[in-house]
Amino acid sequence: MTIDASTTMYMDQLVTQSNVKKPMWFDAFLKENFFESCSTHPLRKNELKKYCINCNMLICQHCVSFGLHRYHEILKVHRHLCKEVVPLRAIKKHFDCSLIQIYKRHGQAVISLNPVKLNELGLDAAESCQVCNRRLNVPDLYRYCSITCKVESVSKKSKLENPVSTTPVESSSVPSIQSPPPPPPRRPQGTLEGVSEFSFRKRKRKGIPQRAPLF
Repeated sequence: MTIDASTTMYMDQLVTQSNVKKPMWFDAFLKENFFESCSTHPLRKNELKKYCINCNMLICQHCVSFGLHRYHEILKVHRHLCKEVVPLRAIKKHFDCSLIQIYKRHGQAVISLNPVKLNELGLDAAESCQVCNRRLNVPDLYRYCSITCKVESVSKKSKLENPVSTTPVESSSVPSIQSPPPPPPRRPQGTLEGVSEFSFRKRKRKGIPQRAPLF
């Protein structure tokens, strides 16, 4: 499938303008290992395929049924074509999922959490995921194969467009802080203001009186 230049330019603008603000729990959610057994409930059907947003942790269906997370906000993860997917309707409340490839599971729109390891690599860069180069089913509508790929791509572009400035600030832009003037010298005790202590002089002694000569 060929993509014209106008479509490519429009897609690039969408990538730049897309909102990629992530909630605090999002990174931990993408790194979890789903569908393992719950150690708290060693029962049947105890797969960890739910994520409690309030507690920021994986849970199973027994964790919910026993009332520990009954009134919390929970995301449910599914398996679809060898990948872990989440319903688009549920995840788009927390993250902008535009330009991420959508799949259909039982008539419901879902998107993949991470790149599929078994997926084929695309020969044409215009028809592949911008991050992992895996082939996209509809490259004229999507740019990423998973949520993880979009997070990584837009984060890199944000750092390139808004680098942290390391240039030192000029001294003229920073108000200078002048040190207070030194205190005036302390005047010696016993001196009068405006009169130097060296202005007081002692009178010279009179000479020894001599008698008049006798004639």
